[in-house]
Formats: sequence, structure tokens, C-alpha cells
Amino acid sequence: MQNILIGLFPGVIWGTAPLLLYYIPTSSLKKLSGTTLGICIISLVIFAFKDKEIGTGNFLIFFISGVAWGIGQYGQYIGYTSLGVSKVFPISTGLQIVGNSLIGGIIFNEWSNGYQVLKGLIGIFLILMGIVFSNNKKQPDSIKRSNYYYLILIFTTSGYWLYSALPKLVTANNTHIELSAFLLPQALGMVFVAGILILLVDQNSQTGITVSICNLAVGCLFGFAAFAYLLSISVNGMVNAFLMSQSNIIIATILGVYVLKERQGTSKMKLWSSLLFIVLGAIIIMI
Repeated sequence: MQNILIGLFPGVIWGTAPLLLYYIPTSSLKKLSGTTLGICIISLVIFAFKDKEIGTGNFLIFFISGVAWGIGQYGQYIGYTSLGVSKVFPISTGLQIVGNSLIGGIIFNEWSNGYQVLKGLIGIFLILMGIVFSNNKKQPDSIKRSNYYYLILIFTTSGYWLYSALPKLVTANNTHIELSAFLLPQALGMVFVAGILILLVDQNSQTGITVSICNLAVGCLFGFAAFAYLLSISVNGMVNAFLMSQSNIIIATILGVYVLKERQGTSKMKLWSSLLFIVLGAIIIMI
């Protein structure tokens, strides 16, 4: 039960964070900056209580993992504003499930026999069916504008694959290593990519102190979630850790539809059916 709670905690935070960020009046890049700084603060606190040395090779692996997360998260923040939370999460989650499940299951041999491979593929199919059903075709969109933001979302979501897969390289030959000790280099990678994006895109803009504090607070929540996610990879495996964290799709979609009032006119039965497919698929992969 403890391992399951550890696995679900990141999903709860990642599912509710978009609602909190919705009410913070600033750009996607400023939200990313606040998020990464908050994660960095939490990682520094955790690192202070860890008595472990970080080798150069492992530092670089986790640093790159953090850079990849920053790219993926920036794409999501753009999507929240341009497409809506309830549209972003099914697409992003679907791509993450396909990529991370196949990487963990096949490349890292977490699906060790034909039965597990078949079960995993069936689970992925059900999840993708749920994502298809969640699409609201009745809402008119500006096609060119939407396609542009969908392409950004699809491209940047691939960063999450590296974010989840690279830490597994460290534990592949050493199952006793404590991944949470490496949150700091991962957080530094996140801050690095946010800083580069600010220099390239948003160098001269300023943000009020209240907005900055709110961004930082959400970032600290992300930091706790990232810490729990690394723990979950250690105790649950990459595939199960990732799938349990994707409970965020249910939380974020419900909040987007019922609190933020997105996707008006969508059949609620269709929405709940799509979420049921996603949950069933995740359960089939995990059992």
C-alpha cells in the first residue's frame, strides 16, 4: 500500500497544478521559471540531508533528464493556455504512455515474457481508445492555429520520455541506488532550460512579486512530486511508476471540464467512458 501511495502522489500534484497555474496571470515561460526554481529549492533541501556523492556521469544523466522535463513541461504550459487543460492532458498522456511503457517494458526488460508484452500492448490500446473518445469534435477551432499548438505539444511531450527513461539507466545495473539523491542535478537541468528559453524568448519582461511567489509555491509542489516520482521508479519500476503518476489525466480533465468550464457541450457520458478506458488500460498493464 505504501508503494502505491508513493506512486499516486505525483499524479495528484501534477493533476491539480494546472488549475492553480490557471489563476496565475503570467506567461507560460514565467510559469515554467517559477516551477523549476521551486523544484530546485526542494531538491536543495533534500540534498542537504543526503550523504551521497554524485559522480560526473550520473550527474550528466540526471541533468539531461531535467532538461528534457523542462522542454516537455513548457510545451504543456503553452497548451494549457492555447488549447485548454482538458485537451492537453489526453494527448500528452497518450504519447507518454506509449513511449514510456515501450521503453520501460521492452528496452529495460520490465516486460520479461510474451504474456507481459501482450498484456502491455492491450493496456496501451485501451488507453489510446480512451484518448480518442475524449476528443471533443463538436467544438469549432481555428484549424491552423490549433494544429500549430498540437504540433508543439506532440514534439515537446517526447521530452517526458527521456525524463523517465534516463534515471533508469542509472538503476539498470544497480538496483540498490537511491534515485532521490539525484533530484538536485535533475532540478538544475530544469532551471537551465528555463533560463535558456528566457534568454531566447522573454528576456525583457518583468513579473510582480505576488505572481512570482505563487509560481514558486506551485514549483515547490512539483518538487515534492518529482521526489516522490523518483522514489516510485525505485520501488515500483519505470512502467508502473509512470502509469500510477498518470492518474493526473483523470484529475486534470475533471477539473478542466467542471471547474474551468472547458469543453462546453461535450457529452459527460462520453467523457467518463474515455476516462474509464484509460483507467482499465493502466490497471491491465500494472497487474
